[in-house]
Amino acid sequence: MNRILETDIKKGHLERVGRDYNLITNKKSFQYYLKRRKKYLKEFCLKIEKNNIIIVDLAAGSGNYSESLLNYSHLINIDLSFNALKVNATLNNKILRINANALNIPLKDNSIDSLLLIGLLHHIPSCLPRLFQEILRVLKNDGTIFIDEANGYNIMWFIYMKLCGIDKVGTKPLFPHSIKKLARNYCLTIKRELYWGFIPPWPDKKFMIDVFDKIGSFIENSFFSYFCTRYLLILKK
Repeated sequence: MNRILETDIKKGHLERVGRDYNLITNKKSFQYYLKRRKKYLKEFCLKIEKNNIIIVDLAAGSGNYSESLLNYSHLINIDLSFNALKVNATLNNKILRINANALNIPLKDNSIDSLLLIGLLHHIPSCLPRLFQEILRVLKNDGTIFIDEANGYNIMWFIYMKLCGIDKVGTKPLFPHSIKKLARNYCLTIKRELYWGFIPPWPDKKFMIDVFDKIGSFIENSFFSYFCTRYLLILKK
């Protein structure tokens, strides 16, 4: 499929779901992931040894992580969906919001300290080389990248993406080794690699989440974590 047409189709889909993004992600399982991911984001920001840093949340959606980041940086939220950014705009007026394609970031070369790619890569699996070229263009030397993605080794994510309102158009979970290989191809250094979150994204009952969380606490510290959980990578330019 022509990439321009593919982007237009995805933009249309994301505009449709953008205004309802928070309703779709309001399940207890999503909130579990949000809470844990905010903890990792806080750790990530604290380790950036700079003042007045500029962080771009690429494909920010409705801004689930914005409040977690404002204490540490100047924050720019970029998303393809204008409707998602309208929801985002109700959160905080200190954030710069830009309606743009992640493959054409409207920022200057070497102008950004850090980029967040949270749940973005699986939306554009055929465009990752182009995405990484654009990221490296805007990222400063010694800049950092925070990536969090569903794990392609876990068939649960394939099934979920076919059913989820947000992910059902053109998405595909990615394998950790493929992202690491891509990072190395662009001379990015892996600073941290973490496998976390065993809970399936569909349960909406607290007792079920508690059960999966207890099981996950063992899996996350075992060999099976690489195949059964999400993965998080922190890269440095």
